[in-house]
Amino acid sequence: MMAGGSQVDIDTDAVAELLEVGGDVDDFCHEIVDLAYDISQRLVPQPGRPGDPYAKGPLKASGKVNRGTHPGEWELVYGTDHWQYVEYGTRHMKAEPFMRPALLGAVFQKAGGL
Repeated sequence: MMAGGSQVDIDTDAVAELLEVGGDVDDFCHEIVDLAYDISQRLVPQPGRPGDPYAKGPLKASGKVNRGTHPGEWELVYGTDHWQYVEYGTRHMKAEPFMRPALLGAVFQKAGGL
């Protein structure tokens, strides 16, 4: 996990094995994270009431995909200071996950629904 965001790590060796080394692992990982970003943008909860310190409009706007330092490393980042409260909830608010379901959905879509 990164300060102000979240990092998704994909095991490139496992991806290469799944692809039977028949494709570009970096491109494959990038496609998964891009797809997860698209899905997460649809899942981010709608903004809260006016003046809500955890308004979710800025959360949606802060989403982005970054390239990592090594091939196959891509980050799906939500860079607000409250993304984790929305994703995991607190004792005062229920969780409204958007990143975990998005990544899982992207992997299943990319894997052909297996």
